[in-house]
Amino acid sequence: FGHTDYGDINHLFDGNFDTGIGAKIDASAYRRIVDELQLAPDEILFLSDVESELDAAKSAGMNTVWLLRDGEPDPSSQRRLHRPARRPGDREGGHAPR
Repeated sequence: FGHTDYGDINHLFDGNFDTGIGAKIDASAYRRIVDELQLAPDEILFLSDVESELDAAKSAGMNTVWLLRDGEPDPSSQRRLHRPARRPGDREGGHAPR
């Protein structure tokens, strides 16, 4: 996000993690990001233009959004926003009672 049509927008994000955290297609890398941010996975929005990365982040419990680059086909609307499945006992907002 350092080179967009709007300039460097990295300051708008709480974290920007590269491959130093792990393979981008490995769910364990996204669990390490969750640990580092000290948030519940469903409080994190992961953005990517790579479907396999979105799948890994979703399997770690994150919300995901598929970013489109100019000229790329639009993925199905089902892929636009992934919310983790609710678990029994979840309250509105996705948090289970503690």
